[in-house]
Amino acid sequence: MVLEGIDLSFSYEEKEGTVFEHVNLRVESTERAALMGPSGFGKTTLSKVLAGCLPPAQGKVLLNGSPLPKRGYCPVQMIWQHPERAVNPRLRLGDTLADGQEVP
Repeated sequence: MVLEGIDLSFSYEEKEGTVFEHVNLRVESTERAALMGPSGFGKTTLSKVLAGCLPPAQGKVLLNGSPLPKRGYCPVQMIWQHPERAVNPRLRLGDTLADGQEVP
């Protein structure tokens, strides 16, 4: 599967200015991607647009070359992370990092 964001822009009506403009992103199902930046720079908003939770002001989101469904089940989902619950505090850091690696 390939998730693409093409020329995405977004702004909230109640705020002036855009949250992000002209963003292009392509992630294949075999890849891992991270959005990094300071608080308030649009990481969560971009994720919501890519998951179909918010419509882009401009651009389009495609999954395998087709638009996301407007109703019913959407195969792209948000997985919220709570840092204190996402990592087992009893594990050593090396074990935590190894837990996310694929075993050959």
